[in-house]
Amino acid sequence: MQVLWSVFVVRTQRINPLLPAGISFGYTNLMQQDVTNSSLQDAPPDSRPPRHTPAFEIVRDAPTEDEAFLDWLATKSKEDGKYELSRGQVTRMHAWVRRSHAIMCTNIMAILLTSLDRSKFHISTADFGVKTPVGTRFPDVMVEPVGGKFKERVSRNPIFITEVLSPSTTDVDFLEKAPEYMGIASLQTYLICSPDEPCVWVYRRGPSGWNTKPERIINDLAALIPLGGLDISLPVTEIYRGFNFTDD
Repeated sequence: MQVLWSVFVVRTQRINPLLPAGISFGYTNLMQQDVTNSSLQDAPPDSRPPRHTPAFEIVRDAPTEDEAFLDWLATKSKEDGKYELSRGQVTRMHAWVRRSHAIMCTNIMAILLTSLDRSKFHISTADFGVKTPVGTRFPDVMVEPVGGKFKERVSRNPIFITEVLSPSTTDVDFLEKAPEYMGIASLQTYLICSPDEPCVWVYRRGPSGWNTKPERIINDLAALIPLGGLDISLPVTEIYRGFNFTDD
């Protein structure tokens, strides 16, 4: 397992030189930098690092206008993979995830379903998209206020977004999605969770704006994560319910 991760780290740093050289197995040293300093934030599509990992593919013949992209996406099956649009570039990644990823998404959904007033909030998974200032993403878990039209294909006013890390998406979740999500006026919290150890990163919007260096909570299962705009907190112990970190 360590050997595989070493290969991933070297490959990722070649693809995206903005990833810190000190990235460690389990993500614990990852991304303490200010995301607003990332040159990816305003980079034109042609200058962005190409993804040559087995999990990602740039789809060069896909439409890159928002509505045309969604119309094109409707012609694809889930077995084709997961497509996203960002800065004029469409990418496809594999459709499968590890059991730990699936369990963590289910745990977060369970917390939200039992804690939120569902007459006020909608909770969705990666099948439903979110409009960012530069495209369309499909976050693992998202919360938005009720009131959107049922036929809409994306949310335009999310309050809370979560991404669960995978080896192939780590640099994207931190370096690309963080500044994109922070550009959504309604969003209050962006949470990134590691399924490999009890470690989460929290981006919050406060009175003076975003904390562009995420708060990292590691090995603290008793911690609570307040969610702005929702008036609830996520217990870290519930996010990791059923996890056994001695199981390889």
